[in-house]
Amino acid sequence: MNTVNTTSTIIGMQPHHFPGEIEDDYVKQLLYMVEGEIRKDIFSGYHIFQTGMNMGVDIWCAEMILALRNEFPHIQLHCFLPCETQANHWPEPWRERYFNILAEADGVFCISQQFSRGCTHVRNKEMLALSSKLIAVHKNIADGGIARAISYAKEKNIDTVVLHPGDEGDAAPGGSGNVVPFNGYISSQTSSEYLAGSFSGISAIRRA
Repeated sequence: MNTVNTTSTIIGMQPHHFPGEIEDDYVKQLLYMVEGEIRKDIFSGYHIFQTGMNMGVDIWCAEMILALRNEFPHIQLHCFLPCETQANHWPEPWRERYFNILAEADGVFCISQQFSRGCTHVRNKEMLALSSKLIAVHKNIADGGIARAISYAKEKNIDTVVLHPGDEGDAAPGGSGNVVPFNGYISSQTSSEYLAGSFSGISAIRRA
């Protein structure tokens, strides 16, 4: 069954690209905008949402989709990892969130065992090859992985919505769509069940 036309990919910036605290109103406003696009996709027939599981927007949106799954049980979260060691050197709070998401995801796919130059670009291309929609949170930086993914999506005629964090602390959308606030978009992720062995582990993840 071809699911490309019902699959949307979400990519975005890491925390160090945001001003201030990562959980402040600026970030929440931006994520409300992303959620508006996701809800619009759901009502348009999309039911698979993919993310590359980087710190920042990718993980925030993965948590958002898992929460939305309570409201829309038919939607799925698919996580695409560039390598099995992706989170090895992350701060522990981000690792907790990362592994908790993987344990709850409907699909987890991994490009390679170890990090190598270009594996994130390969990961992004793999996601986009399975998608007909891209939602990107980007600061209009000419280079970088997100810019390359946006360029690739446009080359492949993939519907692309770019949300720009504004210079004045507001979030300016690069696409259209109604924003529906979702106050519970981030749920607390403090469980260590993954580390206790409730999930099969990175070594068991299917590679793309």
